[in-house]
Amino acid sequence: MKPRTALLLAVCAGLALATSGADDVLVVRNAPWMPYSGGPGHKPGVIIELLCLITGETGAAVNYAPMPWEEAIATVHAGGADAVIGATGGEAKDKLLLPTENIGALHNGLFVRHDLAWTYESIQSLDGKRIGAIKGRRYWEQFDRYAADHPTAITWFEGQNALAEAITALRGGSIDVLPEAVSAFLWRAYRMRAGNDFRLAHLEEGEPIHIAFSPNERGRLWAQRFDEGIRLLRADGTLAALLAEYGMSDWKPSAPDAGAPASHAPVVASAATAPTPLR
Repeated sequence: MKPRTALLLAVCAGLALATSGADDVLVVRNAPWMPYSGGPGHKPGVIIELLCLITGETGAAVNYAPMPWEEAIATVHAGGADAVIGATGGEAKDKLLLPTENIGALHNGLFVRHDLAWTYESIQSLDGKRIGAIKGRRYWEQFDRYAADHPTAITWFEGQNALAEAITALRGGSIDVLPEAVSAFLWRAYRMRAGNDFRLAHLEEGEPIHIAFSPNERGRLWAQRFDEGIRLLRADGTLAALLAEYGMSDWKPSAPDAGAPASHAPVVASAATAPTPLR
């Protein structure tokens, strides 16, 4: 990593100590959702570190603290914090402000235990299955509608450790199917030494995810700073170096050679390639 990058990342060591609400402090609240945002005992997360770099360029700071997803969305909407990480357009609609630049593509999937003889063919394949989901999360339209129509089939997990608890339930057999972003599931499962216990039974097409800001003047200012900052870090190679530390690559293609098709590979953990067993 470039010396300048290492120096700027030093502000992440005390990111929770920055004074909340100050004009030069970006207040971020988010559920622990690695590799994007961390929690106690973990790395800060690639997007938290990215924000440290962007704010550090101007002498500002980041105040980040974990918060359950549903609460984080409500807090940012009400102006109690400036930003939440990983919102889709549907989650932000009429609530939050999206910058021009996104932070990748979210690929949701359906995970099951590797020994479960079950095949996904359509949303009706979920009939009769015990499904886990994280409260407040939106997955994809068909699944969200199915969950709303079949409330007794869903076990909801909430709080800062919701994903880990859901994976534990899936591993233990109290639920059969768990929808989750592929990169987030793999990151958490392998760090729970449980990655080989599951397979990816279905993979949805990706949709952009964003850092979503509070819908006020302060949020608009931070959104503008984010757009400007990530473009600069992408241009000088700092973004690529940071992503590489998390085993990730840029979701936005470089300018292709004349006549060559552009790549639109999303930020996804390297193991998340296809709906095949993780073993």
